[in-house]
Amino acid sequence: MKLSQFNDYVQTLATIGAIAGLILVAYEIRQSTRIAVAESYRDGYVAINDLILSGLESGIAGPLIKAETQPDALTPEEKMAISLWLEANYRTIANEYSQIEVLAVDAQEEYRAFDQYVERVAPRIFASAWSRAWFYQEASIQEPRAAEGVRRALEKSPLISTTDLFKQIDEAAATTE
Repeated sequence: MKLSQFNDYVQTLATIGAIAGLILVAYEIRQSTRIAVAESYRDGYVAINDLILSGLESGIAGPLIKAETQPDALTPEEKMAISLWLEANYRTIANEYSQIEVLAVDAQEEYRAFDQYVERVAPRIFASAWSRAWFYQEASIQEPRAAEGVRRALEKSPLISTTDLFKQIDEAAATTE
């Protein structure tokens, strides 16, 4: 074998090694992005749970149940408290959408990650007819792209009473303690 042939083989192997290294780096970047999306998804779910639980501790449960059973009897203060609570929850969902939008590698992955997140979260927040009415009147105007994901999730989930929702939340909290 001549020195020039040996040099060609070494250059070919070096090129193949460089290409393999680039493929490995691309794979690691994609994995890191997926991990970041998953962490963002988890953080958003924790934030929603915290908002729901803090709402329960602050006394939002009574007005929410009243909104479902006696909507005409709600005081302006109760309506405002419920609206602010729903707004805070929806803002958390919209913020999660923004984070996923930035982190996602492609649009399909972005929507798939957001849909998975929203399918777990939205039915808990917008479980009752009253809260869904709020969503369709208020939130869907503010963040149309995030609202579309919530709308898809709500179409798949049944309406449940606020009382049943709080029972589910209490049961879930009891099992995690």
